[in-house]
Amino acid sequence: MIIALDLGGSRLKAGRLDDDGRLQDIRSLPAPPPGRSADRHESDAVEYRKRAERLLSHFPRPASLAISCQRSSFLLWDAHTGRALTPLIGWQDLRARDVSLPRQQLHWLQQRTGLRLTPYYLAPKAAWLLARHPDWRIKLQRRDWLLGTLDSFLLWHWSAGACHQMDASMAARSLLMDIHSGQWSEQLCAMFDLPMAMLPEIVASAGLQVPLGKGLTLTTMLADQSAAALAAIGDDHTSVLINLGTGGFLLCRPEAERGMLPGYLQTLLYRSRIGASPIALEATLNGLAPALQGYPVAACQFDQLAADAELYCSTESTGIGAPYFCGSSGVQCSTPWHDLTPERAAAVLIEGIVFRVCLTLQAFATGCGSQRALIAGGLTRLPALAQGLAACSPLPLARLLETEASLLGAAQLASGRDLSVAAHETIAQPESCQPLRDKYQRWRHWFEHQLIADF
Repeated sequence: MIIALDLGGSRLKAGRLDDDGRLQDIRSLPAPPPGRSADRHESDAVEYRKRAERLLSHFPRPASLAISCQRSSFLLWDAHTGRALTPLIGWQDLRARDVSLPRQQLHWLQQRTGLRLTPYYLAPKAAWLLARHPDWRIKLQRRDWLLGTLDSFLLWHWSAGACHQMDASMAARSLLMDIHSGQWSEQLCAMFDLPMAMLPEIVASAGLQVPLGKGLTLTTMLADQSAAALAAIGDDHTSVLINLGTGGFLLCRPEAERGMLPGYLQTLLYRSRIGASPIALEATLNGLAPALQGYPVAACQFDQLAADAELYCSTESTGIGAPYFCGSSGVQCSTPWHDLTPERAAAVLIEGIVFRVCLTLQAFATGCGSQRALIAGGLTRLPALAQGLAACSPLPLARLLETEASLLGAAQLASGRDLSVAAHETIAQPESCQPLRDKYQRWRHWFEHQLIADF
């Protein structure tokens, strides 16, 4: 039997995979409440461990365990006692926003990691932490203290300290792993002035055989976004996954001969036991849910879109993400919009998301040969947003029927099943699409001018 465990930022979930490849007996608990103040975002890793163990206790043994985990959140712990020495510093924590590198190193960083320097990743967070506590460095160099992501911390405890490990998909989001060699990079560690000795061993995502006691054997662990992508589009090179929640991302797996489009992030999905490491292209949309907060977006209907024909906006409240990476924060509008009613403002904000997604879909269709798009995530339940995407998308659009994609993807990878496109339902184009399509073309021109101005 395969049990899947998802260590999410808002909830922990567990379920078992049945013989037909479906999840059964899904259980969940809220994640430990984070501590927040200004840029700080921290959680209690020990409480995460207790709640994970409580979930797993409901399933019969023996069983194989597959874990999907939130990326870039990490902590330090004592290698002799297992005591957590720091809180779990969340990926949302932005206290490392002032960590910088010389301009000439930034291009090399992106070439080696497939990522851009941002405070969301582990390396700048760890650099910020050690700059504040320089006396900790010697303990990490001697491995008296250890560093790891949440799944690494749990694995260390559940293996009685035998395994200090991190799978390749989690390591790839640290800014410390060379995605070409698949190993920690001495040069990258030196750039952030971090001791490489503190890092876990990088292992495959699947095919593991780590005894955890109490009848559990860890066979699979990977990043939650990778797991969701595997459940949604599997090994298909023609589909795009669109996930819109607090933030958003679009992810596709281009054929190797097509190469990688410039500017987009490169996401290592998983590493197989024999070393296969598929890479996906990723576009990011930053701070969507915060931009919508306080506006009646749930009540917005499709026929309210394009009502303000010459008002355009970018709905990314924390700066425009990949492939543009513009630093402007806050919702950007073509003209002042403070006099708009909340209903009209909601429509314009939804349009900004629709248009940004469709612009990326066009790039994937042209540059990667993408042929269809699958939507998931809480924001896609907004009627106007889903219908707006169907109206303007250059690709046929469908909604994923699986609501626990990260859980399912981890379990499927553990099972060794073929990774295929998940069950979905087509979203029909609404009537009277032309006004919104026309506005999309005008928005594109405005958005291009905004990018030029920001650069």
